[in-house]
Amino acid sequence: MIFRNKLIVVLVFFMNCGYYSYKGTLPVGISSISISSVKNNTSEYTLSNLINEKLSNSIIEDNILRISEFSSSDSNLEIEILNLKESPEVYSVNEVAFGNVDQWKMEVTFNVKWKNLITGDIILDKKSKKWAMYNTSDLDMNNDNIDNDLDGFIDSQDSDEFGAPREGAVRIISNKISEQIITDLISNW
Repeated sequence: MIFRNKLIVVLVFFMNCGYYSYKGTLPVGISSISISSVKNNTSEYTLSNLINEKLSNSIIEDNILRISEFSSSDSNLEIEILNLKESPEVYSVNEVAFGNVDQWKMEVTFNVKWKNLITGDIILDKKSKKWAMYNTSDLDMNNDNIDNDLDGFIDSQDSDEFGAPREGAVRIISNKISEQIITDLISNW
């Protein structure tokens, strides 16, 4: 009798866990999304292309929503890059007592707006910032001995730390922005 009661408890526990999902429920009436061209208010023209490509690929690969043209879509996603700011983070002094900038911080402010095209409701309207570090003392970000994106990995341990330092920082920020947008879309369900 005790064995049977324990078996029932275990079965009920596992059956309930079997229906659990991280995905959640889409907003009512939303089954597709159109992604407007990224509006870029900065001189860093590659940033908008990188974000658009990474975001579209992530939505398709993760099967989040069906991407469609604006005219046949249930919702629309607008991304606007508001500004890009670079500031010195780490200084050193050389033998002539002039200060050198060893590391720069690149920070991008952006806004995301997700609109339900059926009802006209704004599902998401959020302003965020993402950043990356880069070092100008080397030609390759893979040799700069810093954690450019604060993910705990340095240089050859990190798959996204390669190439020219500033270009690498732009790539890292575009990946972070795309990941943030995906998180925001999913967490709104």
